[in-house]
Amino acid sequence: MVDWSFLPDLTKNDHAQRRSFVFVSDHGNEVGHEIDFAGHSPNTQAGYQVPLVVWHNGIKDTGVNLNSPINTADVDQMMMELMGLHERNPHTHDSLLSHNYLFHPSSNWPYWKATASS
Repeated sequence: MVDWSFLPDLTKNDHAQRRSFVFVSDHGNEVGHEIDFAGHSPNTQAGYQVPLVVWHNGIKDTGVNLNSPINTADVDQMMMELMGLHERNPHTHDSLLSHNYLFHPSSNWPYWKATASS
């Protein structure tokens, strides 16, 4: 359970020029009727979807997007960008913070097609 009571303090803190909050969840364990004893199964949503919440004081509020998948491997690049850090060898694709970001899964599972925006 998340205690969101820290957000008012974070938004009011004038001591830090850059303030951000990133929440991403783990897949958790497979339980119940979906268990296949093979780790995180690509056959269920719990095997390939996790929530991601991002807030930064310098980003305009654009609302919630539930339809565009992202690659959580890109979260590290986004966090560096939020901190004002730059990599020596930048990624060749757009940042999660870019309106042009588009994740194309390497796997061609039918589950990706159901969740990807057109």
